[in-house]
Amino acid sequence: MIRQAPPISPATHAQLRKQRMPIFDPYLKFYSAQVPQVLGPSRYTLGWIYEVYAPRGSNQGGGIETWHHIGGLHGINAQMRYIPALELGIVTLGNASPGAHQAGMVLVWEVINDLMGVERANRFDWKKENLVREEMGAKDMLAKQESLFGGLGVKDGPMPVGWEKYEGIFENPAYAKMTVSIAQRSGKEGREPCLLVTPSARTWNFLVRLTHVHEEIFMADIIETYPVSEANVDAGLRQVQERTHALFKIGQNGHVRSLGLELEPALAAKATEGRMNDWNAIEKGMIWFERVGE
Repeated sequence: MIRQAPPISPATHAQLRKQRMPIFDPYLKFYSAQVPQVLGPSRYTLGWIYEVYAPRGSNQGGGIETWHHIGGLHGINAQMRYIPALELGIVTLGNASPGAHQAGMVLVWEVINDLMGVERANRFDWKKENLVREEMGAKDMLAKQESLFGGLGVKDGPMPVGWEKYEGIFENPAYAKMTVSIAQRSGKEGREPCLLVTPSARTWNFLVRLTHVHEEIFMADIIETYPVSEANVDAGLRQVQERTHALFKIGQNGHVRSLGLELEPALAAKATEGRMNDWNAIEKGMIWFERVGE
């Protein structure tokens, strides 16, 4: 890719590098109070993201062109970047997510800055940037809690049945089985009960922590976990990937019969468009799991 070598033809290499559209994805933006050293918005080519890196005090004079892309799943992350002007290609692989991406960015730019002779004072501080991003994520989750329940007029109503009644296996044809169990999490007054929703074995692991809000209404924190043994009921706001509504439905016999979770953001957004405080709309945007054996 660096030398535009066979078996790919020169014409195809040129098409792979050709800039096609600007990218305004949040993960490519900068959030700390530092001057970005990438000129303009990143651009998508074909399978690559194109950027011009122009740090102060470089031995390269102006900016240099770079092409890169990242990828990953739970517990793994990879990135690849190549810079023809430096005859440099770098691949980072790590068994963590997003930690491997954060560490990889630090390593990649240390190598590039060393080769370009960029003084330490002129280097972008990726550790500072990552800490700011994590703090923003935590604040977003707190604000999300208010937006989820603030206009619904629900607060602190007692649960209609005891905690043990919620335990069991719930199933949906498309999403397979979910096991609901009682757990303990850290609260303002020490340990407090909550519910854990654990999916059946699957490639994309996650855990849903349910905190009681009002009667049969719960707040769902969706937490990515890898491997399963690392599931942490006390995962902080920085580990929460999404915060949504959850709802149980209880039959006249007092048995919990179904569980609704907002597992598909696009479906939930479509159902509640213009009706954010309408519970009927919220229910339509949920994926419903029926209790097995009831």
